[in-house]
Amino acid sequence: MQLGYCTNVHPGMTLDELVAQLDLHAVEVRSHLDLDMLPVGLWLPARLVESVDAGDLGSRLADRGLDVFTLNAFPYGDFHGKRVKKDVYAPDWSTPERVGYTLGCARILTSLRGSRTSAGLSTLPLGWGADMDAGRLEAACTNLLELVESLADLESETGCRIHVDLEPEPGCALGTMDDLVTCFEERLLGQGRDELVRRHLGACVDLCHAAVMFEDLEIILARLQTLGIPIGKVQVSNAIEVDFDSMDETRRREAAGVLATFDEPRWMHQVVIRRDGELKFYEDLGDALKEEQVGCWRVHFHVPVNVPTLGSIGTTRERLIQDLRLLSTKGDVENWEVETYAWDALPEDRRASTLARSIADELNWTREQLAGKVDP
Repeated sequence: MQLGYCTNVHPGMTLDELVAQLDLHAVEVRSHLDLDMLPVGLWLPARLVESVDAGDLGSRLADRGLDVFTLNAFPYGDFHGKRVKKDVYAPDWSTPERVGYTLGCARILTSLRGSRTSAGLSTLPLGWGADMDAGRLEAACTNLLELVESLADLESETGCRIHVDLEPEPGCALGTMDDLVTCFEERLLGQGRDELVRRHLGACVDLCHAAVMFEDLEIILARLQTLGIPIGKVQVSNAIEVDFDSMDETRRREAAGVLATFDEPRWMHQVVIRRDGELKFYEDLGDALKEEQVGCWRVHFHVPVNVPTLGSIGTTRERLIQDLRLLSTKGDVENWEVETYAWDALPEDRRASTLARSIADELNWTREQLAGKVDP
């Protein structure tokens, strides 16, 4: 088992910008943790994947004591633009651009992993739900089935097995882990490529996303095991939670005011409200805030994993602890990646004084929750 952090927290569209960010932050994280080599989950935008020399990139990373153990191939373009929102889900899996980008990432990852025989990268859950009609869903799954053939060829060429792990996210075509399992059952397995599907496709479990959707992961794990679909990566992430029904009127107004400060313009912050056993979905926090503040709200905002409260509002940290322990005892998950990418979108009074120190604290906290099962 390896534990690292995802570099999609750092902006950078060119190699020089990427390296500058790693010098500023990742090298300092490694120093805080007193490690010779720091595992990192690397994010590379498409324009960099098209132009970078993998050997040069690998040398620069090794010189800095950084070991790439996984890639995040979800965001295709500028993940730190002024307004990303639904653009993060484009191009979707029905397009040749998504296929090409993913294969480019896979080739780079085989180079960075050297003699090691397997590695994984995470990808988007087909596309944004409202955009994925029946034709695009069929095309997306066809592309994934053709992808496994290409990854098998890559393994024959390099000796490294790359697995692409689909990451469910609220509002997407695969909005839940349950949707992902159903997709394997109905669209990806039984198409004549089952051995390759199980070898080169898997699940990426983002614990913020699962919490927002109020999922029962124990049931999902059993279904995945039955199908023989591996969990390629767990993204350790924490969501906002506010139980308005447990508050008096004064506390409710205060919590609503604090929650409104998280309504920022860059990324999607989907909301699910549970009340009387029913779930109601909102595409973005601003939409939900127009409604009456009742029920238990969970918000897709990646807040620090070791933080139980944010002033008068809470987080899903207790749920995160339970899920980490469940996942660490069931299955053979090798890759664990802290993915708090929204540090600079937090309200100013909640931002880290030093990003490297905060990331190091998150990694230490996560290692403690995994009870020593992770390599240092």
